[in-house]
Amino acid sequence: MIAFSTVCSSGYVDFFSNFLKSILKHNPEFSYDFYVFCDGRLEPDERTKLKSIYSGLIFKDVDNLLYEQHYKCSLKFYSFESFTLSDYDKVIYVDCDFICMQSIDELIETANGVEDIGMVIERRRGDCLPFNGGLIIIDKKYLNEGTRFELLNSDYNTLHGHLQDQKTYNYFFKDKIRPLHIKFNTLISEVDFVKRDEIVLLHYIFKPNTEAGRSRTADWQLEAYDEYSK
Repeated sequence: MIAFSTVCSSGYVDFFSNFLKSILKHNPEFSYDFYVFCDGRLEPDERTKLKSIYSGLIFKDVDNLLYEQHYKCSLKFYSFESFTLSDYDKVIYVDCDFICMQSIDELIETANGVEDIGMVIERRRGDCLPFNGGLIIIDKKYLNEGTRFELLNSDYNTLHGHLQDQKTYNYFFKDKIRPLHIKFNTLISEVDFVKRDEIVLLHYIFKPNTEAGRSRTADWQLEAYDEYSK
């Protein structure tokens, strides 16, 4: 049994709405439990809006104090909560700033074959953190409170790399990560490494719901996003 998970706050509601709409367009039979880890920054009316798009959303408020005690009181670390979903065989964590471009059947098939952790390598990243944290396939062996506790207690601040959550995953699961095909997490800055019609999930590192983000996003990528903003 597979579940999906993400992290969301008010600033990402519009993006997550479009992501959900795109999933449902290309996967009308999509019926997976989809956990949304959040806190008070996601208002009740925003949760209602999101759930009206996909009724399978399950909102889980994160214990802020727990993260403060471990010096990780930042929304980006809430992805750690995905590891507590022990009722499932696999969990697919995804950032909410994606657009689904086609059927996810191959992603599900791939997830079922991952025995540890599955992530996509960033082709343009030259440092020691090759794996992007925007999509993570988690095998059941790691789906327990113990894994989350170890992630919370980890400290890689003195090691190279500036993306703290991504740094944690790269170091913590070193030698246990299976590289996935780039089509499952295609950063808009790395579309040259994959055929456009192969892309399953397009990852917007520049946000097209802002003027600055739109100026750095290709026209066809803007069209893919804007289709669901109507």
